[in-house]
Amino acid sequence: MRAHYYRLVFFLLLIAADIASPLSGWCETDVRPIIVLRVDDIRSSWRTPFPEFGGLSALEYGKLKRIPITWGVITSQADSGAGLTWAEIKDYLDTAGGEAASHSVLHSAMSSTQAYIDEVINSKAIIDARLGPTYTCKTFLQPGVWTGDANCDLFDKLDNPIWQAIQSTYAQSMAYLGTGWRVGGAHYHHGTTNLYSIDYSSSLNELSVRAMLDVAAATPGLILVISCHGIQASNGTQSYSVPANIMAFLMDRLATLRDSGIVRLMSLNDAFNTPIPEDLNRIPNPAFEIRTDGYSDPCVPWYRLNATPLEGQGRNASRCVRLSNWNSKVQTGWMLVEPGLYELTWYQKCELGSPPNSMLQLEGVNHGTPYGDTVVRTAYYPRYRNNSYNTWEQKSALLVIRDKLLRAVVAFQPTGGVFLVDDVCLVKKSVDPNVCPSNISIVPNPTGGTISWDTPNNASVKTINCRYGSTTHPLSLNEGIPLGTVNATPGSRQLLSFEMNWQAPNLYGIYCSVFASSDEGCSDPNVEYLIVDKTPPQVTASVNPLQGGNALATWSVSEDRSSVYQVQYAVGSTYGGDDIISWTTAEGKEAVLAKLPTNTQLFFSVKAQNAFGYWSPTSTVAFRCMAPLSISGALASPDGTYVTISGYVTAIFNNVFYVEEANRVNAIKVIGHAEASEGEFVTVLGTITTVDGERAIVLEGSH
Repeated sequence: MRAHYYRLVFFLLLIAADIASPLSGWCETDVRPIIVLRVDDIRSSWRTPFPEFGGLSALEYGKLKRIPITWGVITSQADSGAGLTWAEIKDYLDTAGGEAASHSVLHSAMSSTQAYIDEVINSKAIIDARLGPTYTCKTFLQPGVWTGDANCDLFDKLDNPIWQAIQSTYAQSMAYLGTGWRVGGAHYHHGTTNLYSIDYSSSLNELSVRAMLDVAAATPGLILVISCHGIQASNGTQSYSVPANIMAFLMDRLATLRDSGIVRLMSLNDAFNTPIPEDLNRIPNPAFEIRTDGYSDPCVPWYRLNATPLEGQGRNASRCVRLSNWNSKVQTGWMLVEPGLYELTWYQKCELGSPPNSMLQLEGVNHGTPYGDTVVRTAYYPRYRNNSYNTWEQKSALLVIRDKLLRAVVAFQPTGGVFLVDDVCLVKKSVDPNVCPSNISIVPNPTGGTISWDTPNNASVKTINCRYGSTTHPLSLNEGIPLGTVNATPGSRQLLSFEMNWQAPNLYGIYCSVFASSDEGCSDPNVEYLIVDKTPPQVTASVNPLQGGNALATWSVSEDRSSVYQVQYAVGSTYGGDDIISWTTAEGKEAVLAKLPTNTQLFFSVKAQNAFGYWSPTSTVAFRCMAPLSISGALASPDGTYVTISGYVTAIFNNVFYVEEANRVNAIKVIGHAEASEGEFVTVLGTITTVDGERAIVLEGSH
């Protein structure tokens, strides 16, 4: 990692001096940043000359500067000439490089799933036919006007037919799953979006563009996607169009950085398929060296709240950031990080005069999709104390990034006192399964849980030690709280059961570390976390009375964040009571209730418990089990009596039918809709009444 740090310093020197020196020979794998310019819609304004381009159009100026562009081609626009023509697109690709990406045929919302799939398949076929065999379409850029399943703003949508068609047709795509600083390669080939737009906004200026490019140029392994649409005059304020001065500045700066050997300019396809090492710092501007005051949200690499950049006071007489009290905070912008185990390191200094209990608090957060609904804290406010005042001390933490939680944020905030922060680094950490436990899994139950792992197939491993913290992962056997220790069985799957009060106040989750110990010492930990689901399940129930004192109860349970541990039900003579059937653990999603009292109001109750012991509100429904009567018995019952009778349907009229006993001695009028046909045997439940002197049963639910 140190080699990459020195490389970063050299990048900064190159940027400051604007010198030309090729950097590709520094190491075996080229880690120079990659910048992609994505232009959607192939608008005709790219043909319009502007003074900022020396009287040329943006199209001609881009060719002059040899700026590769990933063109989001609306094929109907290219066919009709309403946008750039196929000849113009091909000429640009021949001259400056880039690619022709599909932006659909019509760029409009479609009326059916098949219509969207046709757009996906046909647009590629058209591009390949117009520009092939020299250029073939490998990239899809989702139109923003697409709706429903076609608008990919949730990872689940990647599994629907439209997005399955996109993934089978194209090597990569962009949509609306999320964005962030992307370092270390393109793990998510489908669905993410660009980091930065240079279309008009009130905060956009040359300073902000310069700051963005300076950070990008100093970030090894970065893939930066910049997007835009049309071109307008420098004083224009039209949405989805770039002011000409901004585009000219961008192209000039990109050309300078490329010609100096500092960055690589590529198409999206080339960028997403370029090998990039994983052992790179994922945090841009980690030492706060680059001034980013001109940044616009959400692309800023660091957000500062009452925090002050300091010149010359960092670890190497460089810049750092000063946090002056508990109300000061510095945090990274979004980082688009692939899943895995990461080590976070940083340097902190506590200024003399700070209270003795002063600590610096860390927060690690991952956001999924939708952004506001899926939030996981990979470090739950652990606190770090300096051993001495006015001394730079390195601290570290382990963070686990889960799949599809792609937007990571790291933040620092004092609990008191004054702290300086410098050289923040987030690097993927490899785990050797021959040395460390691997494939760790934690399964909770209401009173604790089990943690399991694969023990290294290494005879020297004697014991496996499991520990946890409530804020972050223990880094050694001297940290955290023990879950337990087991004798190692090399090359096997092992587990440990533990007790835990998941409902303890302020318990957000457990951050587990598993160590392999031998006579030579202890391995580095491998880790996993488990967040407590404090949201109880939701239950709905219904009861269908059967013959006599029997009923069929059914229910459904909604539990989105963890799992259902158990369901219990009861029957009572009062609301929520259990004097008829005491609380019973259920199997499946239904239960036959037997030997119930008849002709009386009963109450069925059901509740569900999640894996962390949190119970749902009880769902209770009222019902009656009616003892079957003969028709003669029903005729003799007083008005208002609930009755159940059985017999054959003999006649059906408008909302009235008759039921007769099998021996044809008695029949009774039934008021309500007949679900059966004449001659069918039925069972009827309802209330006895008298209408114009005739006894009748009003079907339950009829009026």
